[in-house]
Amino acid sequence: MSAVPGGLDDGARRFVSAFKERHTLDEVLAGLVAVRQLKALVVGEAIVDEYSYCAPVGKTPREAVVVTRHLRSEAHAGGALACANHVAGFCADVQLVTCLGDVGDTREAFARERLRPNVTPCFFVRPGAPTITKRRYVREHPLARMFEVDTFDDTPWPPALEDRVLEHLERTLVTRDVVIVADYGHGFLGERVVSLLAERARFLAVNTQANAANLGFHVVTRYPRAGYVSIDEPELRLATGDRWGPLGDLADRVRSRLGCAVISVTRGADGVLVSGPDGVRWEIPVFSRDVVDRMGAGDAHLSVTALCAAARMPADVIGLIGMAVGALAVRVVGNRTAVEPGALRRFVTDLVS
Repeated sequence: MSAVPGGLDDGARRFVSAFKERHTLDEVLAGLVAVRQLKALVVGEAIVDEYSYCAPVGKTPREAVVVTRHLRSEAHAGGALACANHVAGFCADVQLVTCLGDVGDTREAFARERLRPNVTPCFFVRPGAPTITKRRYVREHPLARMFEVDTFDDTPWPPALEDRVLEHLERTLVTRDVVIVADYGHGFLGERVVSLLAERARFLAVNTQANAANLGFHVVTRYPRAGYVSIDEPELRLATGDRWGPLGDLADRVRSRLGCAVISVTRGADGVLVSGPDGVRWEIPVFSRDVVDRMGAGDAHLSVTALCAAARMPADVIGLIGMAVGALAVRVVGNRTAVEPGALRRFVTDLVS
């Protein structure tokens, strides 16, 4: 049975056919094997993603309030925890620098239990703040988000605690081949940390996520340098302040400003645009439209394509692998499981063979 559900549409078939004239399957698979030697560091906020499954009951008779019945709940290791797990499937040696809070349960035991064995975490605990938790109330069949309640403190970190983060990073960065930053804009990565990462990382891959709490205040150009950037189209347009300009031109503008080797701009159902240092742009379509949940797909895309970029894979190969990762990630609810290397190899093999 094919690992590519539902086959490919005409645009995807045309792209894959042209791709096979430029690259062999062995070349792509060898690249995925080569990244295992990279020593990786993931930096960013830990997030507990909670799903509360509900069944709609009806509207109350006296108010315009929809009542739902709670069915069950589950919690996933999200944010930088999820990124570390994705990376750890492909790299043997992964370190994680992240943050928790001490209000209520720090959730450290939860995080440690859900991290892959080859992830070595360093948790910094912020006094007086909660561990970031995002509780999503959803209808289960079909999966549809009803509303969300977030718990976090996104004010700047206390300078003394930030000093400890900087000291740890200074010791760690010299040992890492690639640094992957999952920056959700919730306060952990202040300007001093950003400057250190940009200055000292051997290869820096960055995503800055735009969300309801930081919209308009958190863009990728807060980083003075990066080797690879993975953001979505709205995040790129926020970073450039341009709502209508050609996407490729905006991608090249950001790539030039940050000195990127490669930038990937994800576009949901429209695939991804990848721009490389040679000025060539690739538009890679989606390879599957079977979607269970889009939440977490961007983190999976960042995590795996960052390794490919650090290994100096061609831009169109990075794009193809990224779209394969995305197709696998959207089959899973949230961050219930990480993208597995075996599943990715099978998917790519079915595409390119």
